[in-house]
Amino acid sequence: MVFNIIGTVDEILKIVMELSFLPIKIEISLIGQKNKNLIETYIRQKKLTNIQILSDEFSIIMKKTNCLVLAINDRNKTLKIIKDWIRFHDIGVLVLMSVFEFGFSDKVYQWLIGRGKRIEVIVIPRLPYSKIKDRYFLIGGQSYFGLAMFLRKELAKINVPVFLISRKEAEISQFAYQSFLIVKKAYQIELEKNCKKLGVDIEVIKKALNQISGFRYLKEREDKYWLNKSLSQLNNYQVESEQKLFNLSRKIVKNDKDWAVEELKRLLSQHPIQVVAIWGIDEIETVLKISRLSIKRIHIYDDSNNQKLVSSKVFYFKDLYQTVDGADILLILDLNDDYTTVSLSALEKRISQKIIIDRFNIFELYEINLLNWIYISKGRANVYNY
Repeated sequence: MVFNIIGTVDEILKIVMELSFLPIKIEISLIGQKNKNLIETYIRQKKLTNIQILSDEFSIIMKKTNCLVLAINDRNKTLKIIKDWIRFHDIGVLVLMSVFEFGFSDKVYQWLIGRGKRIEVIVIPRLPYSKIKDRYFLIGGQSYFGLAMFLRKELAKINVPVFLISRKEAEISQFAYQSFLIVKKAYQIELEKNCKKLGVDIEVIKKALNQISGFRYLKEREDKYWLNKSLSQLNNYQVESEQKLFNLSRKIVKNDKDWAVEELKRLLSQHPIQVVAIWGIDEIETVLKISRLSIKRIHIYDDSNNQKLVSSKVFYFKDLYQTVDGADILLILDLNDDYTTVSLSALEKRISQKIIIDRFNIFELYEINLLNWIYISKGRANVYNY
């Protein structure tokens, strides 16, 4: 599979910096040729043999690509390119790396369905993947055409987990990061003004701040990119909209946590479940809710000695397989790279009811079907092998 990314030089350069670690072929189609040498120089210096700048005519590119990646910070241009692209394609994958309002990707998806297109819409939030210590990759949406499965297999080769979330959750992640940059930029602008007033060398302050773990002073190029955006958005920033975004984020997180418990309640009415195994404690409140259900034992995998809940029902284990021994069902409540190393066939011998509730879509559906599991996942088609 080939990613064909369409965007301006400034937009694509930043994306190439972040996504160059992906072990897939990336083709770049530029809108405008100004400063094209910036990308060419970066590709050459980093020896990125998997990235190629296309020189074909735009219409030819649109015809030949069935996996279109858009990185354009302009709503009208984005929609125009999508309209042009679907003239040549009824089936494919559309990847959005820029969203313009909450629910934008879902609107595009419904619009495509209304025109009889079997095109899956994916959101990949523009986050600083290359700077994340424990690197991971976020994909928002379902993939009927194997994009998520393909990326997961390729990234597994370089030990990078893929975290599947919904399109709306991916949009929230994007907006949250943008808001963070805006606030950070505003802080830097104010800091530089104060340093100037006090006669303090800002370069010394920058070096000091960059020594703080987790703090990174925005670089000059990022300053230019974000300056106008930050100032204009700050000038128009409404407390009301910030509160709405916060409430929406909180609602999504709360619903996500409650989702696993609600699914377990539903299954309790259909299956004789007595022992529940849990990988990962997202919040003690979730475990408390589970402990109040009509079950006898809760096995929790916790290798951190952080045993928060003391109960006659709760037992802690430091080994993933020991946690599921004698259990009827497995709940996966947080993300851990260790989970991706587990063999489903080995779990099959330990979990009597062969049921998994998975918030993070860790296991592949083809293997689930092959081994005849009941698999309930978040943001993906569920498998009920009764």
